[in-house]
Amino acid sequence: MRKLFCAILAVLLIMAAVPSLAATATQDERGNWQVPYTLYLEVFEPFPTWEDVTKDEETLCRFAALLIRDAAAGLRKSVFDPDSITSVYITKMGGFPMIVVYTPGHYYWLSAYYGYLSVMTGDNGMDPDRLHSLMEEKGYFAGTRRLNGTKLAEAMTWQVRTVANVLEEEGYEGVFRSASNCYTPSCGWISFQKGDVSGFVNAAGEYLTDNWNDTNPFHKDTGLAVVYRGEMNISGSFSYPKSDSVTHRVLGDYGLINTEGAYVLPLEYESIYSMGEGLYRLCRHDGTYEIYDTATGVSTRISGYDYVTDGCSDGTIRVFNGKLNEYGSPYEGVYGMVDLAGQVVIPLEYEAMGYRWTDGLINVKKNGKYGLLNRSGKLVVPCTWDSIGEISGGTAIASRDNLEYLIDAGSGAILYAFGTKYAGRVGDGYYYCPDFENHMGLLDANLEQVLAPEWYDIASMGGSLLRLGKKIDGSNKRFGIYDLSTGKFLVQTVYDTIAVKAYDGLYTVEQLGYYGYMDESFRMVIPAAYTDVTDFGDGCAAVQENGRWEIIDSAGNILY
Repeated sequence: MRKLFCAILAVLLIMAAVPSLAATATQDERGNWQVPYTLYLEVFEPFPTWEDVTKDEETLCRFAALLIRDAAAGLRKSVFDPDSITSVYITKMGGFPMIVVYTPGHYYWLSAYYGYLSVMTGDNGMDPDRLHSLMEEKGYFAGTRRLNGTKLAEAMTWQVRTVANVLEEEGYEGVFRSASNCYTPSCGWISFQKGDVSGFVNAAGEYLTDNWNDTNPFHKDTGLAVVYRGEMNISGSFSYPKSDSVTHRVLGDYGLINTEGAYVLPLEYESIYSMGEGLYRLCRHDGTYEIYDTATGVSTRISGYDYVTDGCSDGTIRVFNGKLNEYGSPYEGVYGMVDLAGQVVIPLEYEAMGYRWTDGLINVKKNGKYGLLNRSGKLVVPCTWDSIGEISGGTAIASRDNLEYLIDAGSGAILYAFGTKYAGRVGDGYYYCPDFENHMGLLDANLEQVLAPEWYDIASMGGSLLRLGKKIDGSNKRFGIYDLSTGKFLVQTVYDTIAVKAYDGLYTVEQLGYYGYMDESFRMVIPAAYTDVTDFGDGCAAVQENGRWEIIDSAGNILY
């Protein structure tokens, strides 16, 4: 039993970590196996809750069967032989469900994680029922019960429809209808994703596809979209390109397409990011960077830097030299600015730097403190602040010793002491200011209080309109819409969420776990009846009902 209890501690330590996806089954120093998923994530989310898998006997048995089948697919039969299983139990450990499998003389603990199936094995010389009873007495297990053998046998042969099955049987329409994610329409196309299959669909039911594994929505300013073909990490409803575990280089290629599906840039890049101002940052697989100008179709190589960031502002680009972290992002070094020809504008001497100029200023960090720099490279606000936030109207919000201040952005002179931390701007000319229990209040441009500190969230919806959020209990929140000019609520705090911006004249709202749309008069014009939705764009939106995606117009009529 002591050996078993030590093993439990090892499992708890493993559960505290978020592992990366393993390429093949691997064994750690404790003898535990990490096995890639093959079927489990087609049905269940990573880190499922106890309630998710025990809601009925069929779901429970499928949960157990898929973990067993994935373990059998990833391990040699000499390590794990599903044909010799004598009994299977479900138990709760650390708040999460775990399957315990017994074969003659051995036990296996099967647990679901983000990137892999964790399999702990050991010798067993005790009756399973007696063992589980002792584990419950010690407080290690809870809710233990043995699975029905007949139902488990049925689940072991249950046919899981993978993404590949759907694509083969139903084509891209089948993938779209059952997609895990759809994105707001842009340039007439909706990007959709399920597992390692991605593409675009429009309201006429036409598709743009080329065996892509990931796609980004079209950029409205350029009419272009970034697409990817290569290996993917798949984690429940989330998927993202996979990187090599040693070099951290992406195991695939990015390209750029137009709205006809033609390639503007071929699939041959490590990464492609929109920088704004009609520019894209390109990174090749050898780590070299280029800036692609959509107006001219010309790429300019930016050399001599370890990292080129993905933002452009007023014709300048932030660059970095120094150490990169395991994901290839800046970790420790210095930042500066170059122009589009690669000429240095701001020398590389700052520990951190914003990437966008505001009123001709940008925040920088030196010797552990922040200040404001102008375009000529002069520090107009010395680096003496712990942080400096958004600049607007000649002022900025800066912090020191966990207190926020409104300062003059041209000199650093203190204009107002908020007397608390986490103060910030709301819209044009207002400031939110929490009390020491983090309840937010609102100050006007004269720094006079207009709302008492009793709100969980305050956000501008433009003009005199605010979205106000209040905590009901625990993590439950309710939102409404308040008009500062009248001092009255236009919408009471009854919604789970309300978007702060209307798209095509419609706000996305959530009520009691379902989504719908409200017009700019704050009338519900499309009832909250959908389990998932996108914002409106180009006169349409993607909505999900009963697990099926459709495209609707602004009156709620189904277009496709």
